[in-house]
Parts: sequence; C-alpha cells; structure tokens
Amino acid sequence: MKRRAKQNKGITLIKKSNQLIEARYKFDVWETRVFLSVLSHIRREDEDFKTYRIWYRDVIKTFGLTSGQSYGFLRDASRSLMRKVFNVSNEENGFQRETEYHIIRSVNFLSEGEKGRGVETQEFIDITFDPQMKPMLLQLQRNFTAYDLRNVVKLGTYPVRVYELLKQYESIGERTLGFEEMKRMFELTEEYPLFGNFFQKVIAPSVRDVNLHTDLTITKMEKIKEGKRVVALRFVFQRKSEEELRMARGELIGKSLEIPFPVAEKEAQPYGQLPKKTGFSTYSMPMWCKNSA
Repeated sequence: MKRRAKQNKGITLIKKSNQLIEARYKFDVWETRVFLSVLSHIRREDEDFKTYRIWYRDVIKTFGLTSGQSYGFLRDASRSLMRKVFNVSNEENGFQRETEYHIIRSVNFLSEGEKGRGVETQEFIDITFDPQMKPMLLQLQRNFTAYDLRNVVKLGTYPVRVYELLKQYESIGERTLGFEEMKRMFELTEEYPLFGNFFQKVIAPSVRDVNLHTDLTITKMEKIKEGKRVVALRFVFQRKSEEELRMARGELIGKSLEIPFPVAEKEAQPYGQLPKKTGFSTYSMPMWCKNSA
C-alpha cells in the first residue's frame, strides 16, 4: 500500500459507476467517510469483493480530523450503512423504474464500552459489500467516473455529491442539473420547496467548498427558468492548474487560493430537456501525475 502511494504521489483513486453517482441516497458525513474509505481499498484488478478493514487512525489521518473524534463515530457510521440503500433509476417500456441496492452485507466492529490497555489495536471495522454492488464498483471499463480521494476529504456530504456530478462531465466543462432532479438524488424532496432555500442551504455552500478544496473550479452558474420559476442550474467549470491545485491542498506555504464565487445571476428561458447522460469515463490523468510517471 505504501509503495503504491509513493509511486503515484499519494493518489488514491475512487471509482464509481455513473449510475451510482446519480443514484438516490442520503448519507451523513461519517457514512460518507466510511464509504469512501472502503472504496479506496478496491483495486482495478479485483474480480470480487473482499473483506475490507478500515482503521480508525487512518480515517482520522486521511480526512484531517482531530483525535477527539472517537472510534464510536466510525462504528456507528458503519452500522447505519447496513440500513442504507442506493436507488438507481432506469427507463423500461417508457416508464421510470427504480432498483434498490443494499450496500453492506456485514460489518464487524469493536463492542461499545470496550476500553483499556491495547484497545487501540482493535479500533478498526471490517466491512463486506453486498454482491449486487459489483457492477457499480468492480471491473469498471466504461460508464464510470474516477477521481483522487484527496479532492473530497475536506468536503461535507452535499459538496461531495455536487463534485461527483460535475466530475462526470469534466471533459465537457458544463452540466445542467434540474432543481427537482437534484432534490431527488439527494433525498431532499420533502425539504426546501423553494429554489431559493435549496440554493442557499445546499448549492451555494457546495460550490464554495468545491472551489476551495477540489481540482475543479466552478466559474459560472446560470439559472434556467420556466416562466418565473427556476427549474435548473447550468454549471460551467474547469480543472484547476497545477499551482491552483497545490494551493487548494495547502502544499504551497504562504499562498492561499482566491476564487471568486460564481453568483447565479444570468437566466435562460424557456427550460428545455436536460442533456442526456453520457456513458464515458471522465477521468484523465492530471499533468502532475503524468510528469511523475
């Protein structure tokens, strides 16, 4: 593991099928961290799932957390993932249908209340995926998106979702996402009935964090209306330069990344059909990776 990280300058690839990225589900921040940590252990050559061991100390280090965050957060998040599902939409015979996938088959953890000498040697969880998740995560050759885990370690739940949805379209540099479509994917259909509230509470903070911490910069947002009602947002974005990326990660001492927030002022109407979902991998090796190969 250490040898692989050294060769790739610390890159840890996360790969997901595009269906999974656009699935309907809702994680909290610790569930997101656990899920991403497990995905980071999957290798390109894996033909089947294994039992994945996630150490509490590694999660703390990877996501830049303080040691004050207890192992209990890791245990509770892994247990709650047992009850979570992904709902994947598809069209059959002119009708929308959903397939529900259970994520985790089993999880092994340190019992609550265990403490004393040597307890830190037991602060891990062992997770196995449900086999039905294999087409979403294993042997992905097409219709997938991949990115470096470091791009999302400082993001909350919704910023991760926004980042992944845009990363899918990185080669295009823009994407239009419907208001109701995003609420459905984020499982917020019962919340934020007004676009303004959804934008203020979910979209604006997500765009800010994507711009600050990831390899993408969102340069423009455009409101798309039907009459007076906002029905979609068009995002225009681009990959950061090598220097911008290093500043975003704090690798350039004494420099900070200043990116103006793209205010959604422009409006386009009427609202037409959203772009069709493409079936391609959006991952291309960044120049700073190519140069080190």
